[in-house]
Amino acid sequence: MSKVLAITAALIFACTAFAQQATDSNQSAQVQAGGVVGLTIHPDTMPNFNDSAVLVSIAPKHRTPGFPGVQNVGQVTSSKDGYSVYLRIPPTAPAGTWTVTSVRLLVPAGPTVPLKYRTSEFEVVQSENVVVPSSATVEVAASR
Repeated sequence: MSKVLAITAALIFACTAFAQQATDSNQSAQVQAGGVVGLTIHPDTMPNFNDSAVLVSIAPKHRTPGFPGVQNVGQVTSSKDGYSVYLRIPPTAPAGTWTVTSVRLLVPAGPTVPLKYRTSEFEVVQSENVVVPSSATVEVAASR
């Protein structure tokens, strides 16, 4: 009977630890609109030439008309085993699930190479204190 209790306790502990890890990863996958999301891209093999980079595009999972998404270039990490990419989420970005839509290797003076990747998602939380103008006046200055 004690073996059954020990196995049950071990299973409960493992399930609790797994649930905690899942909760932690969900919390870290949340970005405030106006904030920055950091991604690390690990290719299956690094290019054997200098000055490569990656171009990463992200967008809302459910496309929003008039909002194409965001893209940025990432440079080789200090450990030389991948690329670090930082993307600023616009302050007026739609809330919800966002996803990586494209990863491309940038070859110096050459064509970009699309890379296969596993879908990565994160949540964008709407910023509550964003103020945008609704109108503007335009003044014309006569040239002299």
